Amino acid sequence: MQITITREYHLDKLSARFPFLEHLPEELRRHSGRIFNRDDRKTEDYQVLFMGKSGYGKSSTINALIGQNAMITSDVEACTKAAYTVEYALNEQKTRYLSFCDLPGAAESANTEEEYISLYENVLYHCFCIVYVLRADQRDYANDLALFQSKLSPYRSRLIIAINCADKAAPISRHSASLTAAQIANLEHQRKYISQIFHLPQDQIMFYSAKERLYLEVLMRKIYGCMIQ
Repeated sequence: MQITITREYHLDKLSARFPFLEHLPEELRRHSGRIFNRDDRKTEDYQVLFMGKSGYGKSSTINALIGQNAMITSDVEACTKAAYTVEYALNEQKTRYLSFCDLPGAAESANTEEEYISLYENVLYHCFCIVYVLRADQRDYANDLALFQSKLSPYRSRLIIAINCADKAAPISRHSASLTAAQIANLEHQRKYISQIFHLPQDQIMFYSAKERLYLEVLMRKIYGCMIQ
């Protein structure tokens, strides 16, 4: 699968937003990353993969986490087979990188599953964390569940199910950007249901809103914990 680097920064830029990430380079020394062939050198990469249906907010989530519009959020290229990444150098020598990788849409339909997953298998094997994006206003999980059971189950310990668009949870409030108690109660019920049908612990499932910038630190902490386990 073609991987296109959209932006490259030093980790300091991200740890300024999330100070606990300062410890990530040292924590990752205990692990071997994926060897990645860049134009002029080989590097060791620690990849976080963002998966889910097109239009569910994978690109928007990465943009919200990093505080930059690095990923194109238009659906015009929804069917592309390319993967796009934002890279953070973990050392001054630029030999080790944290990589946020936006994969092509998954679980679109039964017909596309095998086509897409064949592109993912290599990166899945080497990844340190999978953020699988669902939506708070989603009701049908059939394709997502089929993909999980057939292909993602071996990586369950590296998986976070991230429920985007928490602000769209019922009952929608038009008077505040923050979540109401009723919305949080419904989102917690959704977490419990997803935990049951995917057979995952609830602490691997969380809700957030990329658009409203809600609970992004919670998501980043879960990514951090997943990577250093």
